[in-house]
Amino acid sequence: MLDLFLKLMFEELLRFNNREYDSDMLQVIHCRFHLTLCSDQWYFFEHKTVAEILDRDTALKLLDFIMFHASKKKIAQLQKSDLKMGLDKLVEVFGIPRAGERSARISHNLAVMDNYLKSSINPLQMFSCLKGDLNISTVEIFGERKAIAAKGLFFLQGKIALYQLKNNKKIGSLKTDELEAAVKYLRHDLACNPDSWETWYRMGQTFEVQMEDAQTWNSEYMNVKRAERVRLILPPHPKAFFG
Repeated sequence: MLDLFLKLMFEELLRFNNREYDSDMLQVIHCRFHLTLCSDQWYFFEHKTVAEILDRDTALKLLDFIMFHASKKKIAQLQKSDLKMGLDKLVEVFGIPRAGERSARISHNLAVMDNYLKSSINPLQMFSCLKGDLNISTVEIFGERKAIAAKGLFFLQGKIALYQLKNNKKIGSLKTDELEAAVKYLRHDLACNPDSWETWYRMGQTFEVQMEDAQTWNSEYMNVKRAERVRLILPPHPKAFFG
């Protein structure tokens, strides 16, 4: 009976969509999925429930709620917050499709972007960027994947990973998994929304951090691997520099 009550409460609280009941929703999430979110603001009671698996449909319903509370925190706070566990759980449920699992449109956008990033900076393209006229032949995607990306989930995860890169760079060499996480999230966000200038900008920052790290901790990188340094210089954003 308890599981039916929790499901009913979950649906009703979503339907109300009233910020005054956020503490109740967080308690339901805690009891139903054993996800503890915003524990720095609310106290949760332990009702000895059995955790339910978070399915895709329910995760879609939770997306707006978790993103709202995540938006209230700075990146430095969010990195250490239990909300980060909620974001990670959503990504785990939705997944980032691998090569053989991607739709044709996402695969096309990734191929076009990869070719663009490997190309050299063209002065005419740079001028087109300043006017907001450059187009790199990406296509629009539709459906659930676009809706998820439009909420900012992958972009936010990329920003958090980028913050970790910048922060850890001050105390030592970059960790490969942190770099891969930042690129993975930002790259997928661009595949779903190629016109997002801010995602392009964050991607450029990721390459910048990688280049600075290699120059700081590896003399061979400075003296010998010039081609690799050039590769990390991001071509200008394909729509405009600032929107």
